[in-house]
Amino acid sequence: MLKNKISPEKLSSYTLYALIGITLFVFILFYVAGSETVGDIADQTEAPVLTGTLIAFLFVMMGIAAVAVVAMLCRTLMLRKQNKQ
Repeated sequence: MLKNKISPEKLSSYTLYALIGITLFVFILFYVAGSETVGDIADQTEAPVLTGTLIAFLFVMMGIAAVAVVAMLCRTLMLRKQNKQ
């Protein structure tokens, strides 16, 4: 058997810290990477370069959260069913 098994609480904490770090990295890149001028001469606007990357990252994070919610719901329902028997 493995004696150095990571507890679920520690694994959850490490996962949270990793996700916070990745999120901070993406947001820092979003603000530091610069911007480009879009539009014609009369109506020029500054737009951040990594807007698409930020939006894609947020969609991925929402998808991961949705999958985690469904997985934990299924796990909870299975554990309740086992406890009743």
